[in-house]
Amino acid sequence: MSLHRVILRFGGGADAPAVTGEWADEATARTTFRQWTGLYGSGTATIGLEVEDGDGSTTVVDTWPVST
Repeated sequence: MSLHRVILRFGGGADAPAVTGEWADEATARTTFRQWTGLYGSGTATIGLEVEDGDGSTTVVDTWPVST
């Protein structure tokens, strides 16, 4: 089973204050990602959506601002 995690970091750095949400349902995580992007995306915050698989590996599937 996969765990979908959304991480909102204020200030952008790895040590910046953060809010994290975790869901088994991908649709819930994607909805939260979009909502947080709308609420906090115009400031200095960074937002990431990642999936942790049952084997412990983690894959980043979306970020804001968009990474190139």
